Amino acid sequence: MKTYLSSFLIYLGYLAQFSSTASLGKNAITLPLNDEIFYLSTSFNLNNKDISFLLDSGSSDTWVFSSKLCKDGYYCSNDYLDFNLGTNTGYSFQSEYFGGQTVVGELYIASEATFGSNNLKQKFYYGYINDTTNFITSALFGIGQSKMQSQKLYSYDDSYPSNSTYPTFLEDINGRNTFLIDLPNNKFDISDHVNGDLTINLNTDSHYYQINVTDVGIITNLKKNNGDLKSLFDSANGNTVKSILDTGSSVLQLPAEVVSNYANKISSLYWDDSQQSYVFESCPSDNVKQNLPHLVLTVKNKNGESKYIKIRGQDLVVEVEEGVCALALSPSDFSVLGIPLFRSGTIGFDLDHQIITWKGLVRWKLRSSLKTYKYLTGILIKALLYFLIQTYKKKCEQTYAREFSTFKKSI
Repeated sequence: MKTYLSSFLIYLGYLAQFSSTASLGKNAITLPLNDEIFYLSTSFNLNNKDISFLLDSGSSDTWVFSSKLCKDGYYCSNDYLDFNLGTNTGYSFQSEYFGGQTVVGELYIASEATFGSNNLKQKFYYGYINDTTNFITSALFGIGQSKMQSQKLYSYDDSYPSNSTYPTFLEDINGRNTFLIDLPNNKFDISDHVNGDLTINLNTDSHYYQINVTDVGIITNLKKNNGDLKSLFDSANGNTVKSILDTGSSVLQLPAEVVSNYANKISSLYWDDSQQSYVFESCPSDNVKQNLPHLVLTVKNKNGESKYIKIRGQDLVVEVEEGVCALALSPSDFSVLGIPLFRSGTIGFDLDHQIITWKGLVRWKLRSSLKTYKYLTGILIKALLYFLIQTYKKKCEQTYAREFSTFKKSI
């Protein structure tokens, strides 16, 4: 009975864990996803070499440093290419980014690019970089929409007319326009379907993954379920902020009044001109971080109802250098929701329907009593069935053992 009870509890734990993740389609491709503090990384095999890439939802270009560039002073680890480049298209490659960084090189078609069991032979386009300014990584994997592509083809061949774009990754991978960024579980999944607790419409007039945030608030009393949510805007009207979801940004960029009003709630923070950010007097302990105020984004779901995305206070702390911790909130007129958002939950992107889904680590409110009843009843029924099957299996094994023993004695 002790063994059965143990199995029963393990199964309950499995069900609870499974129910907390967003669901995927049947044909998901799973790549590793790691939090490198200032960026997210994933890896796959390009031209028979495993390479770690910065995962960037803010662009659709993919590129890799040349070995020559790495030898010229850039730290590349092993994430570069020096031979077996694939096919040179004859086009130049150049991309520019918000921080002023640039990469320049040549456009290649990889001989092969392997994603799980999917091998894109002579289909995956990437830039082979021989010049750059100020990049913190030697390889970047863009998963943005094709309409945000910065690289254009300026000459002409049989396949692509002047000023056209080349196929992006999402177009290459058999038209799979749905993917899941699951940083809490260290997974980047490419699938044909995802869903979560909350569905939000993307702004279709933007080239980026952009949503409307109608308010930004703070919860300081974490012991209350719905807490003491207060707006961080000085005015209660006209606070809609168009915000880009960008895994390539290490911070949340929000209006200056939102950032300063949040920072003022934490006595150990001060503004540091050299860092151009709010800095802690000393790096907070894990216990202190877990009790920092939550940041709450108010959004509209696809039915137009106000819903909430809660970002944990602990996910807003970043160690910018040894012994120096800053607040990952940056004042800006241009709103970007970077890595702190992805640390606090799982986000699905469905480009066919122009929506995103959200499943947060912190539950905003308890389920209604009816939903709770149905939810718990479902888990208990599954657990009971598992328990009964295991009990029946055990009895069958015991019966077989007795019969076999009797048979041996009769011989």
